[in-house]
Amino acid sequence: MDIFFFALVAAFIAYRYYYLLGKKDDTTDDLESRKNDLAKEFKFFDFTTGEPEQAQTLKVIEPVSTSSNSTIVETMNKINQIYPNFTESYFINGAKKLFELILKSYVEGDLNAVKQLISTSLTNKLQNEINRRNLFEERLEISLVAIDSIEIMDASIDNNVAFITLKILSEQIINHYDKNGDLTSGNPTLTEQIEDIWKFSKDLSAQGPEWVLEDIS
Repeated sequence: MDIFFFALVAAFIAYRYYYLLGKKDDTTDDLESRKNDLAKEFKFFDFTTGEPEQAQTLKVIEPVSTSSNSTIVETMNKINQIYPNFTESYFINGAKKLFELILKSYVEGDLNAVKQLISTSLTNKLQNEINRRNLFEERLEISLVAIDSIEIMDASIDNNVAFITLKILSEQIINHYDKNGDLTSGNPTLTEQIEDIWKFSKDLSAQGPEWVLEDIS
């Protein structure tokens, strides 16, 4: 009798543990599935009640701009109203990728990969220098060591066209060689800090997200 009684008690305790710890309902399933989206949400759990249905969600809101310049912030917010995915970090990340791509294309002497992303005048400027190198059989080597910083210097809208100017600080190793393969300028072991000013434009009436690099100075 005592053995039977203790067996019943053990079964009851096991059931309660299963109910409290092992039971899975639709709410907990939903919470588990939402864990896959941690990049977009922070999760909170009510540890007072221990109930998963008490979980709350706080959306991560990325600022459109972190600039201390009110004109830049105002311009960036206006662009964001037209293109909701547009933010300062979104734009700077794109500019970083373009920087690397244009540098590679320029060194290799082939601008086909970037022609749709840069203005006609800038294309002509870069192509003229490539033609000059080819004419004198010179070779240019550039190793991009690092991009130290990209900062928005100016932003404005004029006649429904947005303009953004960036200052890009990078570390590069730049060497020029003549047709005989002799080093004419640069130092293969010297890293230089290079400052570039890039000016972008975008027609705000256009549907796509593409910006055009107007000039490099």
